[in-house]
Amino acid sequence: MSIFILGMHRSGTSMVARILSALGYYLGEAKDMLPPKPSNPEGFCERLDVVGINNQLLSLAHASWDWPRPLNEKFWNRIDTIPSYQKLVGSTRELLDMLDSHAPWAIKDPRLCLTLPFWCELVPSGKYLVCVRNPFEVAQSLSHRHQLTENFGIQLWQVYYENLLKTLGDNNKKFYIINYKEVLDDKEGQLRKLASWLEIFPSEEEISRAVDVVNFGLYNKKVNDYKKRLEQPRYSKIKGIYEFFLEGRIEKVDDNKSADELKKQKNEKSSNDAQSKIQPDLRGNRKVIVHYHIYKNAGSSVDRILDKNFGRTAWIKWEGNGSNASPEALSALIKSRTEVIAISSHVADISSPEIDGTNIYPVLFLRHPLDRISSVYNFERRQEKDGPGPNQAKQLGLRAYVEWRLDHDRLFKNYQTMRLAAWFNSPEKRLLPELTRALKALAELPFFGLVEQFDESILRLESWLKTDFPGFKCESVRDNATSSSDVTLEQKLIILREQLGDELYSRIEQENGNDLILYDAATAIWNDRKLN
Repeated sequence: MSIFILGMHRSGTSMVARILSALGYYLGEAKDMLPPKPSNPEGFCERLDVVGINNQLLSLAHASWDWPRPLNEKFWNRIDTIPSYQKLVGSTRELLDMLDSHAPWAIKDPRLCLTLPFWCELVPSGKYLVCVRNPFEVAQSLSHRHQLTENFGIQLWQVYYENLLKTLGDNNKKFYIINYKEVLDDKEGQLRKLASWLEIFPSEEEISRAVDVVNFGLYNKKVNDYKKRLEQPRYSKIKGIYEFFLEGRIEKVDDNKSADELKKQKNEKSSNDAQSKIQPDLRGNRKVIVHYHIYKNAGSSVDRILDKNFGRTAWIKWEGNGSNASPEALSALIKSRTEVIAISSHVADISSPEIDGTNIYPVLFLRHPLDRISSVYNFERRQEKDGPGPNQAKQLGLRAYVEWRLDHDRLFKNYQTMRLAAWFNSPEKRLLPELTRALKALAELPFFGLVEQFDESILRLESWLKTDFPGFKCESVRDNATSSSDVTLEQKLIILREQLGDELYSRIEQENGNDLILYDAATAIWNDRKLN
């Protein structure tokens, strides 16, 4: 029997691996294992080769054990197109052949929570032990071991177990829940239940050895008020996931189709969509959507919506003519490309070009300026292309990167205010303060969305556009997302302050004073339009 021991770091996975070893499962020779550390003298029970394979998979997604979000369905759908992937599959098959010669065997690595789709495909007969410990104790232990904040540790816990939910689905015959607390409270009883599920019949001596490896001294981080804390609204999703596991009820949260099935479904949908793209309406005034793609303000998701509606003939990306992205240059483009219905641009001056016989529909999204800072950094450090921003992000930690940006450009200094101020860019209007012009633009824009209210915003976008663009549809998509929508803005800002320190955090607040005013005004207008 092949057993995968799964669970978040600091959730008892090493303890369970030692239990299985005592019950006769092969983990590996001493030379194969991750060496002990002073913080864990009994060792981690993790094979070096398994950890290496998982780290390679994470690296292919530009992810890591403590930054797992890029390892999503989109990555798994395209993994076999990555040149080094097949070589990784080959070396993993060799490892599995060796393990099969020592059956029954078990492997343990918390990263398996993230990479399990890969292993499931190679070992379809495998079974899974899921170790669960309350998230606050995990976060406390991570803080002690890795100097991570509690908020960060709790969010990691959520991502790890959400991935397990998606991968394991509802196949409850193949996995068994190991409740960390119950094992500590009733070692022998829980071990006998586990042996029954494994369909093995250990001797009393083997049971005694297995009981002895449950060492209370290594598992004594306790949070007594965690049940009360889980009742707080901000932990509602984490509470739900935790209770699913404690009750042994894992519900299917995704289609859990194979990569081939997902690709086939995607190709069929693309083919159908191509036949139903919105075609240019040549009657009356021409209508053109201009999407002003403010960097890291959900613009890639909006682009995907435009692509699905218009296709790559009627929707184009435009980054100016050389260094010229003025309203006049945009007008010239629109006049020369009569087939175009929608345009997206990172650099075009936010404006409403006046073109005879043409109606312009400006679209843009705004975001809390401090939350945007983290998103820019996390996005740029995953970019494969060279450039000042990506290169600095890869070399520097967040704090040093923010300081570099503040010293070199305006990307983190009232950037959204600067972009919106271009709406009133005539010589006489430029005499007005930048914030005044931006606020006036905000009041005049027929539409703007908020990243923090993305799903509601695209519903409004659809409602606004579908009258003049019949058949226009918006689906909730989040391309290039670098943070979880399940984390509240308040939580993100708390984490950012902890990462930057009070002094630098105060500086970015000051440098983005106008953007914060603009964001508050945008939120008020957005909420007022919702009421109306």
